[in-house]
Amino acid sequence: MLPSTNIQSIVGATLYGPGEVKLGKITGVLVDAVDGHPTWARTHVGTLVGHTVHVPLEDAAWEHDDVYVPFDKDLVRSAPKVDGDEGLTPEEEQRLRLHYAGPTEPVEPGTPRAERVGEDAGAPATAVPRVTDDDGRTPRHAAR
Repeated sequence: MLPSTNIQSIVGATLYGPGEVKLGKITGVLVDAVDGHPTWARTHVGTLVGHTVHVPLEDAAWEHDDVYVPFDKDLVRSAPKVDGDEGLTPEEEQRLRLHYAGPTEPVEPGTPRAERVGEDAGAPATAVPRVTDDDGRTPRHAAR
C-alpha cells in the first residue's frame, strides 16, 4: 500500500506493470475516505487515442518517483470504463475489483457516492476535507 504522504507526487507519475512495462500516466488518485491512503489511480493509457482507466493501488510500490503495480498492460487497458471523476460508487468499485482480482466481498447497499476533492479542486494533500453524505456518514472512497 502506498502511504498517504505521497499522494500529490503520485499524480503525474508513470505507472508501470511487471517487467517495468509502462502502463500509462497517473492523472488522479482516489483515496480511502476514512484514513486517506491511496486506493485507486486514474490512469491515462494508450498513445494517440488513449482513455482513462482505474487501477487498484493496494499492492502498488513507489520507487524512483514512479508507481509499480502487479497488473499487465492488457489487463489494465481492458479495465471497465467508469466515470470515476466524482469518485467510485460501490457498484463501480465492485465491477473494477472483479476485473482485476475476481469476486470480492459484497458492497454494502446504500453506501453514498464519494465526492471529488483534491488536486482538481485545488486542495493540498494536507488539507483534504472529510467527505460525508447528507446523513453524516463517510463514504468508502473519495477522489484526491
